[in-house]
Amino acid sequence: MKVFVENRDRRVYGGRRTALEVGPHYHSHYEIIYVKQGHSLISIDGCVYPIRSGDLVIALPYQVHHIQDLTPCDSYLFIVPDNICEEFRSVFSQSVPVSPVLHKVDEQKDLSRLLKVAIDTLESDQPFSGEMVKGFLIVILGLAFRQMEFIANLKDNTDTFRQIVKFCTENFDQPLSLERLSEQFFLSRYQISRLFSQNLGMSFPRFLSGIRIMEACRLLRSGASITDASLGSGFATIRSFNRCFLEQTGMTPKEYKHTAPVADHSRVL
Repeated sequence: MKVFVENRDRRVYGGRRTALEVGPHYHSHYEIIYVKQGHSLISIDGCVYPIRSGDLVIALPYQVHHIQDLTPCDSYLFIVPDNICEEFRSVFSQSVPVSPVLHKVDEQKDLSRLLKVAIDTLESDQPFSGEMVKGFLIVILGLAFRQMEFIANLKDNTDTFRQIVKFCTENFDQPLSLERLSEQFFLSRYQISRLFSQNLGMSFPRFLSGIRIMEACRLLRSGASITDASLGSGFATIRSFNRCFLEQTGMTPKEYKHTAPVADHSRVL
């Protein structure tokens, strides 16, 4: 999977999306996704999270992220420049959220109300609508960050860990193990395991199965057979593929092939 850089200006973008799917990319903006209906997988810095109806997701500036839709979706996406609030930028120079996903925000009075007002304002053609949406998004980000748990951004290890994640992302279809990473990066297996635990809060095997399942979804949607999707995404056996696919998506590969939405790459912003 090749990562592309999305160059944007400093304006705020927003709009309704009938599909969220997009390849691995990063930009200097916050990306806010509010899922009204649907089920997708989002990978942020190699860590895969399921997102469903009522969830709010925030990808931070320069985090590599991509999305695979599991069902048709009805969502809103906002792109917000990182200089919208200097205090936010200061916080994220030292720490990152443990999880970028807030679940069931529809049940949270303040967030759900602000999201509705921001969306209604976005879709209106009244004067100063853009400026008002910008203000709402600052408050939405603040409320969301207040609910998130943060961990220290380990600066000394950041570059090394990103190199490891990049290597795994580019070679997930090959046999990968802690031993191979140890030889590649001249670190012990313990050190590499600790980097995954500290930076992503998960083990290396779970990280690897997540990015492989993202690729398997893409292959299945392109018409590949279940066997070809399993082999093409790096799984050694169909059994392990079926088990991991069910764990990550909540459905079997066969069920996914019958329900996968048609790709929609339009960007209504």
